[in-house]
Amino acid sequence: ANPRVKLQDGWNNDTSEAGSATVQLVDPQANLVGSPSAAVAAASGAITFSSLNYVSLPSAGYKLRYSLAGTAFTLDSTAFEIRANAPATLRFVDSETVGNSISGLGIKNTAGNDVRVEVLDANGYLVNWDNATTITASVKTAAGAVTALTGRTETVVNGVATFDALRLTGAAASGYVLSFTASNAGEPVNAQVLDGAAFALMPGSATQLIVSQAAAGARSGLPFTTMPELQIRDAEGNLITSGPDAALNVSVSVELLPPATGSIPGLSTTNVNLAAAAGEATFAKLDAQSANAL
Repeated sequence: ANPRVKLQDGWNNDTSEAGSATVQLVDPQANLVGSPSAAVAAASGAITFSSLNYVSLPSAGYKLRYSLAGTAFTLDSTAFEIRANAPATLRFVDSETVGNSISGLGIKNTAGNDVRVEVLDANGYLVNWDNATTITASVKTAAGAVTALTGRTETVVNGVATFDALRLTGAAASGYVLSFTASNAGEPVNAQVLDGAAFALMPGSATQLIVSQAAAGARSGLPFTTMPELQIRDAEGNLITSGPDAALNVSVSVELLPPATGSIPGLSTTNVNLAAAAGEATFAKLDAQSANAL
């Protein structure tokens, strides 16, 4: 309903005398917002303010201040709340878009935290009463082979969706892009899409050891003519080039395979250890007789 005030005399009696008044918004900190409205004349002792429309930070505690023209008299309304308008657009919280992440682990934003997307009204204010919009992530640009994107859909709570289970598993590469699409039938935000920035997907945890070069040219008492080389990779086959897993210790041993029997002195029980560098271990001068590095 439109705000309406009555004119009264000094004894609080209603009066039909002529008069006019203006109205102005007062924020929760008691500051006047904007300019007063145009003066509205009384009709039969009452003044009705129609078509008032305020765009201000959503909050409780706003008031309207009525000022009687030609006097210093003012009157404040009871406090009320200005709410955000209908859900209309999406935005990353604090402008922290999708950042570099690890394959198979949680997708993080550029600050290293969970990705958060907020719902805004047409004026750019957070729709903090929205608990209905769902937001779903998808791979818009795949820089490499994608195995899975999980934890894709979240429902907003007070206008914010937190993707705390979002995981992308795939080939390590730079240039992945995720899109976030809103769903809320009947609201302007429905089908709105927010694209993240391009990011790099880095290798996950070590799960396998790959022989990139097999040993060859074994002669008793002499080093192999071709030394074995091995690589540490994650579940997706990505070479792990950095982090603790890139420098794991790798051991090599030589044993007889069935149906062969017997033993090779110094080989059946002796391992040679080497710390990998950038996920690769290259053994040098392995002796086929003693399995010791010469």
